[in-house]
Amino acid sequence: GVGGSGGGEGSGAQGNEAAVEVEVKSCPLVFCPQSPKVFTIPTPPGHLQEQLRAALDFERTPFYRGDDFDVEDHDGEVPPSLAFLSRQISDMCQHLGWEANLYAQGRVAKVVARAAAAMDRRTKGQASAERRSVSFIVLDRLLDLATPLCHSDSNLERVMTLDARESGRAMAAPSAGSLAQPTDRTAAGWFEGFCSAGARAAGFNIRKELKEALLTERIPTSAEGEGKGGNGLGAISTEELARLKGLVASSKAREQRHASLLRYADLVISGTAQELCRTSDLLVAIEQVVASLALEGPDMPMQYLVELVSKIKDGTLAHLLSADDVVRLTFVAHLLVSLKFGRSGQDLNEALIQDFLTDLFLLERIQAAKEEELTSEGKSPESSAEGEEEVRRKVEVILAKLKRATAVSCKLNEECGGPLLGLQEEFTPLVGAVLDASKGAKHLQHMPGSIGGLLASGLGRRFGFKSQPMVTDADMTVVFVLGPVSPLEIKWAGRESESGKPVFIGALDICSPKHIFNHFL
Repeated sequence: GVGGSGGGEGSGAQGNEAAVEVEVKSCPLVFCPQSPKVFTIPTPPGHLQEQLRAALDFERTPFYRGDDFDVEDHDGEVPPSLAFLSRQISDMCQHLGWEANLYAQGRVAKVVARAAAAMDRRTKGQASAERRSVSFIVLDRLLDLATPLCHSDSNLERVMTLDARESGRAMAAPSAGSLAQPTDRTAAGWFEGFCSAGARAAGFNIRKELKEALLTERIPTSAEGEGKGGNGLGAISTEELARLKGLVASSKAREQRHASLLRYADLVISGTAQELCRTSDLLVAIEQVVASLALEGPDMPMQYLVELVSKIKDGTLAHLLSADDVVRLTFVAHLLVSLKFGRSGQDLNEALIQDFLTDLFLLERIQAAKEEELTSEGKSPESSAEGEEEVRRKVEVILAKLKRATAVSCKLNEECGGPLLGLQEEFTPLVGAVLDASKGAKHLQHMPGSIGGLLASGLGRRFGFKSQPMVTDADMTVVFVLGPVSPLEIKWAGRESESGKPVFIGALDICSPKHIFNHFL
């Protein structure tokens, strides 16, 4: 506030300076808005960051050990990293004025949500009636590992996922975190557009804004734009774009003015190239086939993957599908088969996968040798044996991690009373399933944060005092995943939001399927 005692121009005060008191208050956000309905919560700094990684890692966390789990056993024993995350969630609800009912599914999610619900989220001077009712759902990432390993038909996805060998250049970024921080009002909805069918419209607006920026900064334009060949940006050449970037780097004011624009300009250049679109569309189609076959029979997706490898051998898909893509698809197939058919399908699939991966990696070594103008006959028996032994160890490591991740995912879904994912005629991701009142939503556990909440959640139901609040009762829903999410899950959340009440999605990061797969393996 600004105040003073006497003085000021026209007040008649003589010889006295006005007393001015200035109070500056900051309002730091505990979350990062990536778009109007997408946000991330930054991981804690320093040693807490590594502790949080360990708490969420399926191989290191103590929460996934043992057959039985009761969240009440962990009251007062929440690790500092998870307590930090709970506080961030609580502070976010308080900052936005949300009257939040917290729900959770998954062992770590229950610990985090229970701790967040117990914290005081009331805003001073604000009545409950003034706050917006929100259903805040916290989920373990391992409840659904299949969806984040699949691609979405969006331009952002193409830029994030295709590696340098396929696209002819380096990846733009392994994560969207550095790409999705709008610094001006115009760019606020661009990120969400790139994750959906609005990518073309967003690209058009960015080209228009770029042209205006070139004129404003008086950058000489080329006689011809590089609109041909898929590497240019409409009527704006890559040379002009480079000049604008150089100019921006020389001035802090210009950097603030154009930062978001230039960041998204790279997406437009890279994401709309015809070759990238073709490869991306193929990946999306193949992943949909694998998911569909996994729900029909435990051996069917592996037969399809064997056919894909034969097409890589004969050159049909040699430059469109990599060995890493096949391994990732194998991971997806195994997860879905295990969730759908249980132990019997899981055992059959593991036997097939071991032989399949061994053949795949041996093929990869042979192709690498051919590229170096070496033939298998030219190798000594000793080097060939060493190669086979290296492949065997590699397959053993992958299988061990695959089996462990699958076992944890199946266990978490069993504790929900059955798989939360839609595994009937077609595959429904976790983000879509938990918002379905007749399916996943009824398996969510409400986390009370007060005596009144305890009555609603437990004792009240038992003695008939009060019923548990329903996810669908709130004005809006927030789905927060303890781990990274992919553009495909953002797209699903947007689809759910269009069909009903607003749906917001949050996570610790937004990553490509390739980055998420490398994170788990």
